[in-house]
Amino acid sequence: MGRGQFPARSGAPRPRGISRSDLGGAFMITAEQIRAIAGPAAKFELVNAIVNGWPTAVRKADLTTAKRAAHFLAQIMTETGGLRILEESGAYSASRIMQIFGVGHHSAGITEQEAQRIASLPVAQRGPVLFNRVYGRGNPVKMREFKNTGPNDGWLYRGGGMMQATGKSNYAALGKKTGLPLVEHPELLHQPDSAFTAAYLEWAQDGRCNAAADRDDVVAVRKIINGGKNGLTECRKYLAKAKEVLADYDVEVAAVEPAPEPELPAARPMSTSKIGNSQIAIGTGGLIEGATAVTDAMSKAKEVKQGATDLGVGDVLSHLVTMPSFWIAVAIIAVAGAAWYWRREHAQAGV
Repeated sequence: MGRGQFPARSGAPRPRGISRSDLGGAFMITAEQIRAIAGPAAKFELVNAIVNGWPTAVRKADLTTAKRAAHFLAQIMTETGGLRILEESGAYSASRIMQIFGVGHHSAGITEQEAQRIASLPVAQRGPVLFNRVYGRGNPVKMREFKNTGPNDGWLYRGGGMMQATGKSNYAALGKKTGLPLVEHPELLHQPDSAFTAAYLEWAQDGRCNAAADRDDVVAVRKIINGGKNGLTECRKYLAKAKEVLADYDVEVAAVEPAPEPELPAARPMSTSKIGNSQIAIGTGGLIEGATAVTDAMSKAKEVKQGATDLGVGDVLSHLVTMPSFWIAVAIIAVAGAAWYWRREHAQAGV
């Protein structure tokens, strides 16, 4: 098996005829699988958010093949460091700052001397200084692209969530899709459940990610999500692991409507008699009601018998006339007798 290829399937039967509304249930993923892809340092709450939100992600992002699921998870693992972080901290060393934002790597074009100066700052100051420099007013290119015009927008709208959305404009777009006030409260993107929701909605936004995943083009997927090739080496490793873990995930699905309810044949009359131009018919509904009434009457009869035993023969009569069941039984017998008599008389008269 070549690197990055899916292993042969195990021969397990593939369910067919699943309606689109059932897609989430057809493509399940477990916490063990997520941890196997992410690595041992994965945070419990991030793993849990993915497992719980997976059925909705399948439906919303059309994650209906092993390739799509593997590429999607590989991007999440790359952006979160194996499900360990949900926001850029900015606590980078000088060499890391140069690798990501240095001259020739990023529009910010940070020099080595500047990187050394930023890296020497206390951690609490380093993040805001760095991100306002590379994403905000310190970098006019990204300031215009991200609409980070406020003095602290580069820091507030730094990479966040499981896909590390960056910039005020992207937070606003995700806010519209998720219904979350991300511009007013960007910290919401740093919470597990909302971070995963934003991730699959970002993946699904224009179909490009799934199209690239179908081609198994990790470079193209990385460019869509990250804007370049940052983290590509790590992403390839996560992708290979995801393909191995999700080898049996891919299920053939026929997007069909649920089968219609079978039509029941019309009830046939049990008995009919002609009187002028009309008919008297006792159908299935009448039979069911009659059977129910008889069952109730039999139950009440048992009550009467028990009452006779408990009260004594002398008190039975007075007890009977006070019970509604007694009069129900009398009414049923009277109606049945009248119906029998009526049918007999009209049969003899030839009506």
